[in-house]
Amino acid sequence: MAKQSLVESLISDSVKLVDELDKQGHYPSNALRYFFSDAEEWRLLIAGHSFNQFLPKDEGQVVITKAIGSANLDSLTVADVKVVRTDDTTLIATKMLVKTSPVDVRPIHFHDLTFSGIFIREICVLRAV
Repeated sequence: MAKQSLVESLISDSVKLVDELDKQGHYPSNALRYFFSDAEEWRLLIAGHSFNQFLPKDEGQVVITKAIGSANLDSLTVADVKVVRTDDTTLIATKMLVKTSPVDVRPIHFHDLTFSGIFIREICVLRAV
């Protein structure tokens, strides 16, 4: 499992990335750090209506790469970020669990829960509109 200090720096950088995406006019409606137990790794899932147009191709990664460069992040790389559709099942489940303001980014941490038939080992919701 990821070390706690690494997770904390990744959460901090994730907040900075969402803020940078807001500044660039992309306004993610969902941003969450999700622990994929099968791969034993954390990924930042980003979704929003402006990102839906980039899928299923990886064109959203170009936007993420530019935002990471602009935000001068220390621990977060483009490989840590996955752009997903707004109708992704994990996002839908987390929206029923917690809702946040569309402009705030506040880490809300959950672990070891099953919601809407999805087992979530660990998740940190930054934004869920």
